[in-house]
Amino acid sequence: KEAPNDLFAQKHWTEKEHEEHSMVVDYILEKLETLQVSETSVGKREEKSAGPVKHLFTPIEARIAKGQTWQTIASALHPTPAVAGLPFMDSISTIEDLEKHKREYYCGYIGVTNSKSQASLFVNLRCSKRISASHIQLFTGAGITAGSEPEKEWNETQEKAATIRNILETEKYKPVLPLSSDSFSKDK
Repeated sequence: KEAPNDLFAQKHWTEKEHEEHSMVVDYILEKLETLQVSETSVGKREEKSAGPVKHLFTPIEARIAKGQTWQTIASALHPTPAVAGLPFMDSISTIEDLEKHKREYYCGYIGVTNSKSQASLFVNLRCSKRISASHIQLFTGAGITAGSEPEKEWNETQEKAATIRNILETEKYKPVLPLSSDSFSKDK
């Protein structure tokens, strides 16, 4: 299990957000135990920025077994509870029953690799897909726990989508990716 640290005391991150993060870290650690990795170590939980967005981050390092690749490890870890929920099979079944669309690029791992056996990967929860010259489909989500408030969760997804939209609407992207506000409808 992940060890608690001083970041929990900071007022910026709620108990619910720490709970969500711990679920993912603990899941990854439990899965790694089953994947014949060795020398697993867990670093201190910290806050990381990715552009204007801040994230909780807990570094996990492990040595993979001979013959394995980071791709096989990442595939075995996906999807994490950040995407699929817990208990895993019940959550997957509920998602399949309720969602009317395919998740496609909603999530996965993103990072840097320098060989078949070395990678620095992060659980990715915000993505976009260009569906035409004038439309981008955004994929975001919220961590639903016993302490969730539906309106706050919905607002969180809108804030995440707005962050992606703001990045895509910078001068660098305007000629390529014009967006319309109807792409962000709650009913879609």
